[in-house]
Amino acid sequence: MQPTIENVRPSVAMPVTPRPRLRTRATWWALAVVLGIHTVQVVGQPIFAGSLLAGNADAITFHEVGGELVHLTCFVQVVVTILFWRPGRGPGWPALATLGLVVAEGAQIGFGEQHVLAVHVPLGVAIVGSVVAFFVWAIRWRIALARTTRADESAR
Repeated sequence: MQPTIENVRPSVAMPVTPRPRLRTRATWWALAVVLGIHTVQVVGQPIFAGSLLAGNADAITFHEVGGELVHLTCFVQVVVTILFWRPGRGPGWPALATLGLVVAEGAQIGFGEQHVLAVHVPLGVAIVGSVVAFFVWAIRWRIALARTTRADESAR
C-alpha cells in the first residue's frame, strides 16, 4: 500500500524525557552480599541436621546456633531490601518477601525447638528453596538491568 495523504497520520513530536536513573548499584551490592551470606547459612542448616542424624551429637549445637544466625541475617536482609526499594528505586516485592521469610524462619525455629519435625523439615526445604531462588533472582535482575541500560544508551 502506497502512502497517500489520506492514510498517513501526522506525527506529533513528543519530547523525550529520559527515565529516572535507578540508584541501585550500592543497594544492590548490599543486597547481593546479604543474600549470599543468607544462602550459605540456609544451605548449611540441612548439612548440620544430616550430621546430627549421622551420629554427631555436637551437630545439634551448630544447627541451633546456625538457625539463630540465619534468622538474624534475615532481619538484616529486611533493612537492605527496604533500602534497595526506596532510595535505590528497585522493586518493592523483595522487602515483602523478606518479611515473609522472617515469619517463616521464626516459625521454623519454634517448630524445631518443639521437635515438630513433620512441619520443621518441609518448612526448612521451602526456606532453602526460597532463599536460593531469591539469590538467583538478584543476580539475574542485575544482569537484565545492565542489558537494558546499555540498550537505552546505545539508542540515544
